[in-house]
Amino acid sequence: MSGAGFSLESLPPVLLEAQASTAVTLRFEPGVEGLAEGGFTLPFDHPGSPLTLPLSATVGAPLSLVIVGDGRHVFTTHDYGQTVAFDGYETLTAHGDSLQRGVCAGDGRFVAVGGNTDRRWWSSEDGVSWVASSAAGSPIGACAFGDGLFVGFDGLPLRSTDGLTWSGGGYSPGEHLRAMTFGGGAFVAVGDAGRIVVTTDGLSWSIDQQICDEDLGVVAYGDGVLIAAGAAGRVGRSEDGGLTWALDTVGDGGNTWRGLVYGDGAFVLGDGAELYRSEDGERWEYVNAVDATPIAALGGLLFGMSGQTLAVSEDGGFTWSPTITSAGGLGLSRAALGGRL
Repeated sequence: MSGAGFSLESLPPVLLEAQASTAVTLRFEPGVEGLAEGGFTLPFDHPGSPLTLPLSATVGAPLSLVIVGDGRHVFTTHDYGQTVAFDGYETLTAHGDSLQRGVCAGDGRFVAVGGNTDRRWWSSEDGVSWVASSAAGSPIGACAFGDGLFVGFDGLPLRSTDGLTWSGGGYSPGEHLRAMTFGGGAFVAVGDAGRIVVTTDGLSWSIDQQICDEDLGVVAYGDGVLIAAGAAGRVGRSEDGGLTWALDTVGDGGNTWRGLVYGDGAFVLGDGAELYRSEDGERWEYVNAVDATPIAALGGLLFGMSGQTLAVSEDGGFTWSPTITSAGGLGLSRAALGGRL
């Protein structure tokens, strides 16, 4: 094995019979940005040339992590919490027009949404410099990106092809919606009193239903499964795009789940006191008592907020390392990972 970053994760057998086959797992740990090259050579005991395979991998720039909250409090890091790219807020007036209720990323752009008395949204290509926009209407409750569309809601769905101009929306009866995700070709939002809505095009809700009595505040998608969670430990699971849901209680029923992410093949659920993990969203295992609420996941890295401190976990959430404490603001609650232009 040659080349920086390349290694063998599983060794080949010492002896391989003629006509037999085997599998060898190689691992690559990204390092310096750019092209990494190496090689894998498997010698033979018998005469003949060894098997030689060239290896190459392109290492891109780290993704940017943007976290938003009340008072238009924005925290951005370009190196996963090692340094701060931006940390600032507009106002200390709670729940005002600078309230950011959600953030998403797509097509090289971050989009934060919110408002209080009208519709507000902010766009940025680097998570540092932002352009603010507003329009008459109700606040945008959350957003997600998928299939070339930014989709949010202010009662009815809103859509945008660029995150800069939005269409749709309007008053809709029913409980408030709180969070949104994209997966399996659909945008799924959850809210109070167990309300769940689904849209595939950002034009109308194809599904609008109540799955439980408890408020739902977080939703995530991974490996064909949707998970929604909220008060009283309530967790819903769907394998058909949000049409039908199986309900469960995770924990002792006293948890209000405020953080839910999917990464490295598992869902991670937290409330700032306890953390649970599940590979299928059906069987949940207790991880640890931790004060970090998960907000984002990338590969084997978990990012969480503990008060105003960004924490990182590399062991599935069992232990967390504080990285940077924000200088101020009213709080941080929603996050998005995205590439920089």
